[in-house]
Amino acid sequence: MPHSAPTPFPASTPLPSPTYWRAPPWRPRACALAQTLAIVTMNIIELNVARDLLLSPLGMVGANAVFLTVVWYVALQRPGAARPT
Repeated sequence: MPHSAPTPFPASTPLPSPTYWRAPPWRPRACALAQTLAIVTMNIIELNVARDLLLSPLGMVGANAVFLTVVWYVALQRPGAARPT
């Protein structure tokens, strides 16, 4: 029986492939702002509700801060491209 190439998710999953989760090339600052709001909200909820379940609360906040620094660096370096029509 021939083997097919592995897929990142089972075919029955309702989630799209991770390649669809990246920000579009237009409006990079708006995308960075949305990502920042989502991560800050997630951190606040996790630290208030599930702190005892986290392996490293400070590590999580630090890793997210590094991630958001890269996000904002890239967003501020790229001018917003015209949205494709």
